[in-house]
Amino acid sequence: MQKSNKSRLVIIVSLLVAFFGWGGWAYFVNSSGYDPGTALRSALAQAIYSTVMTLYMSFAVIFIQRRTREWKFPVFWPPFFTVLHTAPILILVHVVNGTPNILKTVSLPIFVSIFYATVLTRAQTET
Repeated sequence: MQKSNKSRLVIIVSLLVAFFGWGGWAYFVNSSGYDPGTALRSALAQAIYSTVMTLYMSFAVIFIQRRTREWKFPVFWPPFFTVLHTAPILILVHVVNGTPNILKTVSLPIFVSIFYATVLTRAQTET
């Protein structure tokens, strides 16, 4: 498989996992003891946001990595700067949406986004 086709496949799989995985997570943590409509709305907000941010993070990490590769600890900066501005937006999306369990809804996705951004940075550093 050519590198560009492999990259596209990785991005497509990442987007699908972001949509269904994080949407499902948001539904799961907000379905217990709350209105099903609220849980579904929270899941949809999380699914859409996660999909858009996964695509955005893929490009943001590369953009930031190119500008910080000469800094000390070059693997640290792209995930740090990317998550520094995407995490507050995620929290704001759920505040505006009225998500019942914001902390449970966003904590795992934020942690995984740090990991995802770090893996992307490492992959870019090695190429």
